[in-house]
Amino acid sequence: MRESKACTTNGTDTLLQLNHKFDALKGTLRHFSLIPPGGGGILAHSLAHIASWLKVKEVDQSGDGIESVINRVEGYLAEGKLAEAAAVLEEGVRGTGLLRSKL
Repeated sequence: MRESKACTTNGTDTLLQLNHKFDALKGTLRHFSLIPPGGGGILAHSLAHIASWLKVKEVDQSGDGIESVINRVEGYLAEGKLAEAAAVLEEGVRGTGLLRSKL
């Protein structure tokens, strides 16, 4: 209910704004996808941060890794298919702890 009231008061984001927000989110997605299931300590987070910064973008969308999820979401956003992009992103991070973090 709160979200719908905010939408009527403030409006919704444009496709360009959504693309910018997703671009800002990609680094966080890569970082948290490298954290072990138990959460890891400061060393695990530090290594994940470095590894996510060094990671090279993959072009294959057929896998189930975070890069494939990111590529599929970008494709759907480019086509204006927002519901599909949201579904792919949600399914891609399900069970990884990313949903519980404050993205």
